[in-house]
Amino acid sequence: ALFLLLFSLKLFVFNVAFYDEQYREHGVYETLGEDEVKEQTMHLFAFLRDHEPLPGNFFSEKEKAHMEDVWWLHELARYGFYLVLFLLVLC
Repeated sequence: ALFLLLFSLKLFVFNVAFYDEQYREHGVYETLGEDEVKEQTMHLFAFLRDHEPLPGNFFSEKEKAHMEDVWWLHELARYGFYLVLFLLVLC
């Protein structure tokens, strides 16, 4: 069950189509502009993937601090996924 949960998370975290659908459904593009939202989403992906700093002033300092916590949780989930996968293969 843990493997399925972590695998599902792995599938959706960097799924651009999922975010695009959510942005359209909730009117985010209309509020902030499609190009800006897509650019900031790519910055978020780079932050989660490579821990690159979030540039500019799009995100507040409070949001950036929150994203540090999210990054740690993402790392924990990523390593947990590979650990569980290793244990499944081993057994």
